[in-house]
Amino acid sequence: MLEVDNVEITYNDVILAVKGVSLRVPDGQIVTLLGANGAGKSTVLKSISGVLKSQEGEIESGEITYDGKRLNGISPEKIVHLGICQVPEGRRVFSDLTCLENLKAGAFTRKDRKGVKQDIEKSLGYFPRLQKTFHVKAGYLSGGEQQMLAISRALMGSPKCLLLDEPSLGLAPLLVKEIFSIIGRINLQDALSILLVEQNANMALQVAAHGYIMENGRIVMDDPCARLRKNEDVMEFYLGITAEGGKKSFADVKHYKRRKRWLS
Repeated sequence: MLEVDNVEITYNDVILAVKGVSLRVPDGQIVTLLGANGAGKSTVLKSISGVLKSQEGEIESGEITYDGKRLNGISPEKIVHLGICQVPEGRRVFSDLTCLENLKAGAFTRKDRKGVKQDIEKSLGYFPRLQKTFHVKAGYLSGGEQQMLAISRALMGSPKCLLLDEPSLGLAPLLVKEIFSIIGRINLQDALSILLVEQNANMALQVAAHGYIMENGRIVMDDPCARLRKNEDVMEFYLGITAEGGKKSFADVKHYKRRKRWLS
């Protein structure tokens, strides 16, 4: 289990970005963290994977534990060894390397060559589109193919827990549906725990078992996704559906910041 307990995070010793966030990712489950831009979702992921310090961020208080081990202050490479891998927002593939070379880079912590070869084949099974681009430089791939490659590269680290940061960002709706379907398969077939940060609430709430909603650096609601999908505020503010079943324009929901019933 991955557990974030009452964590506060600052940037440059001044900006308080995350304010007492607590969440849990049980073994073998998908948990989603929803929220608008700037809510602090990506910062939470960076604090778990250990890359926060390289971006002038620091955990001021609270604790992050994984499988009973405290992650605060541990270097990113050691966290990968423990079984946590992150797929960053915007894909961040190595554009000058081929797909194969990207996958091998993802396996840099491993020494079992036979297992690496098997996992490359497994990744191609999840993402058959990559078979045609195996020896193509990643910079020439489409956005969807780069996202598939980024997820595959993370899987090459043989993780037990996968952190996904906005996997739908900038992708066409059909590709988003395909990638989320594969994320569900990976979770089921590999019993992989996944913490999913997303703005596409509709897709995230369908694939995840439990959801947290984050606003202005705080968790303001959490519940099983089946209940969140039926929550009136979530339906209106995150799914764009009113209680009457209609759609609201952006102008109609501007009162959203003034009326958060879950904060009362």
